[in-house]
Amino acid sequence: MKKTIQYGRKLLTFLSVLSILAVSVFSALVGVDFTAVAETPDVANDVWGGWHDNVEKTPFDAGQGTAVDPYIISNGDQLYTMVYTNGKSDGAPAYYKLAKDIYLNDISDYEKWGTDDFDMSSLNNWNQASKLSNNMKFAGTLDGDGHYIYGLYSEGALYAAFLAKVETTAVVKNVHFRNSYCVNVKDQPDVDRNSLTDEEFAAFTDREGYNNKSDVTSGHRTWNDANYGTASVIIGYVESAAALVSNCSVRYAYVKASSFASAVIGVSLSSGSYPAVNNCLVADVTLKTTCKEEHVKGVESAIINVPQGTADSATISGIISAGVKVYGAEGRDSLWNGYKVPTASSVYMFK
Repeated sequence: MKKTIQYGRKLLTFLSVLSILAVSVFSALVGVDFTAVAETPDVANDVWGGWHDNVEKTPFDAGQGTAVDPYIISNGDQLYTMVYTNGKSDGAPAYYKLAKDIYLNDISDYEKWGTDDFDMSSLNNWNQASKLSNNMKFAGTLDGDGHYIYGLYSEGALYAAFLAKVETTAVVKNVHFRNSYCVNVKDQPDVDRNSLTDEEFAAFTDREGYNNKSDVTSGHRTWNDANYGTASVIIGYVESAAALVSNCSVRYAYVKASSFASAVIGVSLSSGSYPAVNNCLVADVTLKTTCKEEHVKGVESAIINVPQGTADSATISGIISAGVKVYGAEGRDSLWNGYKVPTASSVYMFK
């Protein structure tokens, strides 16, 4: 991984020039200026202090959680509360709006993240396994109001992302992510099923997070197991949901997963209702997958992966990308759709 990051960064200066030009053109086309704040972060903003007791009970600055009077978020604790409560208020989907840029981590040494020169344990891990459950599904609407979320670090979760999973009602709009690092650590284990007793096998599958144990052969999952490792910056996993992501951007990100990696939506395993991604930018992003199974390959797409759908399953429009680097598992090629924007080929699907 370190060699991958270091190699990619040698090209960063050149790719950044191209991406800035592309971003400027895209901003003019969709009427959203992605560069206005992206290159001049408000360093005066406080950095989130990380998880602490009762953080999920942090009150919002204002608002009633309705469409006309959304909850107002101005710090990391409030943002965490939004996710922890599944974007709901009294059991119903709620509305949220960012009032300022939010720093989930200090990004002054971001270029060192993932290298021997940096202690990753010093960062605030957004998806701590004991804090944010992989079964949580965000159902609300987050309006970034043009603000930025800096320094998202998510590692160790089954679906490593800002929002691990979402429901049909989920909406993320007008928010921009910078300097993100999302890694799912579900690398395929090398385990011989026949060498394990029934008790050892049961313990192994429980520990590794397998949903359907009958799908496990020699310690591996079949491709359509919902527990395949997924990583993305905005949304990790969508199941039977028509979530919407619009007017958002992801820039400067490293995303690694065992099976599905993306910058916007890691994977949608829907069979009838699919997400929509409109007017979004992906730039200066590294995607990497590690899956080495015989019948499965790591899959990467800058926008979304739809293994059970078709090229037209997800509604995609107004997309631009620049400086997206893709790396597959060692010794085998990853599946990369080589999309052309702004067509629906931004989606990767199994064939």
